[in-house]
Amino acid sequence: MLAPQPGLSLGRLAPRFHLPDHNRSQHNLTDLMGERGLILGFTGDIWRPASVRRILWLHRHAHMLQRTGFNVALLIHDEPHMVYGFYASSPTPPVFPMLADVDGAVHQLFGMDDQAGMIVLDHELRVRQNWTLTADRIWPRLTEITDTLDLIGDRYVQPQVSL
Repeated sequence: MLAPQPGLSLGRLAPRFHLPDHNRSQHNLTDLMGERGLILGFTGDIWRPASVRRILWLHRHAHMLQRTGFNVALLIHDEPHMVYGFYASSPTPPVFPMLADVDGAVHQLFGMDDQAGMIVLDHELRVRQNWTLTADRIWPRLTEITDTLDLIGDRYVQPQVSL
């Protein structure tokens, strides 16, 4: 018998949340959404080597992902002052919100407690892809992510009517 897959099931509406960033400014799911959707990354303690690699990878690719109409946000199971410490020590600040999920409640809502992962939401806040990651994996391959974003775009493009 197969064990249930962690994370939210595909097609499910994402739970709403409010979390502080490194400056303790509050962010919610609706405000984070891009024109076509949102890519949410989940990771643990910000100073773990795997978390640092995940942040640097997202920082490197965030602009390209955002150009597709999907915003990027990273939920970190850590305190806001720890997120601030990372933000302040970065030579170039990350170009996406890094949100402090202090008690891990939002990680748990998304089925990402005690693990790293990535979830892609469409513009209707529905889960369209869900990856859970082992400690040795940074994120899904970039081509896996962009292929998913392309499929979401194809699926939800409104047909043009010519008059």
